[in-house]
Amino acid sequence: LGGGAREWDYVSIESGDGARFGWSWCRDKEDVAFRVGSAGEYSFRYYIDGGYLSSGVCVETLRLRVVNPVRSFSCDETATAGESVNATWQLSCVPVGCTCVLRLGSTKLAERCVIEAEGGAGMPVPRSPGAYQVTLQGTGSRSSILSSQQLNVVLPPDCQPFRLSLSPV
Repeated sequence: LGGGAREWDYVSIESGDGARFGWSWCRDKEDVAFRVGSAGEYSFRYYIDGGYLSSGVCVETLRLRVVNPVRSFSCDETATAGESVNATWQLSCVPVGCTCVLRLGSTKLAERCVIEAEGGAGMPVPRSPGAYQVTLQGTGSRSSILSSQQLNVVLPPDCQPFRLSLSPV
């Protein structure tokens, strides 16, 4: 826009549906940074003459498309209780703050740092059979989960179910 920011100029970021979720004053700054929570369409808007009682006038809009960095993510579909499960991933860039997580519902049971664009990690499998999730997630996103795979945990073949019976004495 030329000349530099004036006292009441600001930049906002909006999601594809037009909802503003961040903004920053521009005065005395050469750049501003925002974190986006997920893949999608976003708009940066530059406003002049904004203020506490005025929205200002939008004089420039920059549209941006954010894509999911996960090219592939997989893990074993079935694992034996008490063993380990391997997850592998391929990302389009070197990750910053990514983790691979084994979870039951919203509870984290195991977590491994993802420090390379292509790699894998082993995690201990819970001793209880059931349906679990293995997720690849970022730390700076709203929903956090970039990709997810279901893991079914089964008892070992030689494991006998425990039966408890009570009788009056």
